Amino acid sequence: MEWETFLYGFSEGGYVTMAAARELEARNVNLSGVVCMDGPYDLSGTMLDVMLADKPFPVPYFLPMMLVGYNTIYPNAFSYEAMLKEPYKTDIPKYTTGFYDETVVNGKMPSDKILKKVFTDSFYDSLKNFSSKAYQIVYENNAYVNWAPKSKMLLWHCNNDDCVPFGNFLVARKRFSDLLLTNIDYVEYGPVELNPDRGTIHVTVAPKAFLEGAKWIYKHSK
Repeated sequence: MEWETFLYGFSEGGYVTMAAARELEARNVNLSGVVCMDGPYDLSGTMLDVMLADKPFPVPYFLPMMLVGYNTIYPNAFSYEAMLKEPYKTDIPKYTTGFYDETVVNGKMPSDKILKKVFTDSFYDSLKNFSSKAYQIVYENNAYVNWAPKSKMLLWHCNNDDCVPFGNFLVARKRFSDLLLTNIDYVEYGPVELNPDRGTIHVTVAPKAFLEGAKWIYKHSK
């Protein structure tokens, strides 16, 4: 029996799927297909704009979860002391241990949901400085850079996603299109109407994304 291997993810899972595909291909692992949906692939551009914006972000727990990960892997460039003002310097490490749900973490963020307010002035400046160590690390973690995908791929994004902006899709598509790749299917989905009973547009569109991703996998299965 010949096994098939598909990678499949939405939101942060979409980012992880793309990053995992890049790593596996570098190790000469053959993939049957890769499905990346509404992922934050463009960390140093689209998502950095979100982090440093003057407007509120609907699910602010995204930032603490990202920062705790970067602090773990890059403790020098992303130390809590350098990054965070109080009370966030105390609260973010305390409430991102995995024992508190998103509502608790959201409650520890600025009440107006403006993410940049957690940062020290010096760290904020470093994220805007292309030559800083912090910025370079974020750039190197863009899922689409330094790579020309060999596997068949579905890149799917809702064009009015309110949590993971459509710019992530546009930047990745431009990168792959500039490489003249023909193995990628691009799907621009939407717009989707905000339904307060379901929460964000990002959450509302998730079932449709998973269905279309599953159909794509079925189509490309042997």
